[in-house]
Amino acid sequence: MALSTRVIKQRIKSVKNTKKITKAMELVAASKMRKAITYVTNARPFSEHAWRAVLSIASGADSVHPLLRERQKKTGKTLYILFASDRGLCGGYNVRVLKEGIMAIKKEQGGVDAIAIGKRALKVVRALQLHLVASFIDLTNNPLFQDTLPISKIVLDEYGRGVYDRVVLVYTDFVSALSQAPKALQLLPLRREITETVGAMHGEKTQTENAQGVSHRFEPSPEAGEMIDDLTLTFNQARQASITQEIAEISSGAAALA
Repeated sequence: MALSTRVIKQRIKSVKNTKKITKAMELVAASKMRKAITYVTNARPFSEHAWRAVLSIASGADSVHPLLRERQKKTGKTLYILFASDRGLCGGYNVRVLKEGIMAIKKEQGGVDAIAIGKRALKVVRALQLHLVASFIDLTNNPLFQDTLPISKIVLDEYGRGVYDRVVLVYTDFVSALSQAPKALQLLPLRREITETVGAMHGEKTQTENAQGVSHRFEPSPEAGEMIDDLTLTFNQARQASITQEIAEISSGAAALA
């Protein structure tokens, strides 16, 4: 049975409306993409220089800082930070980064705990039946520095208490709008031989020779022994002065009563 002209006109109108909606969605998505790319590219120089500074300082710290030292007594546990998105419809972004995390976790010989950033990461942590230390959602779209402080506090506190031997971050480096590189980077303990820069474009490497030969002056020294000696001397002097004053007061009181 042939379609009536009225039905055909309704279909044409419906297709045109759909075209307008998809065009508007395309424009909104393109605007958000441009904004996200701007954020990434603007943050890259800071992250690169900050990472190089950390590596440079670590090369001269003589492993006295607890964040640089390998565990003498191993706990056999590793903390993984999985960084994914809260929503889908972003191509293979979540698939690639979470696949990288799953492969790294399966290679671990000991126990693995996890911090999930994003709903997609939380879903994977539950699927793998890992112990969930903490989860953070509604953070990945517009993260602020103060929003990340609870994450770093958990990591530093737990690692400082000796709960974990290592802390690994699973994240995605932006290469282009069509290409992102998933990575699993050991954050703690900080290894001096690490040459990879967080946020490196196209897998560039940090030139460690820039860190070598750079002299760092620590005030106080990493051991702080000189400060301890100075404070001990000051304490002894203050204590001696107090004792001398008490003796003088007792002598003056005894002389007054004589």
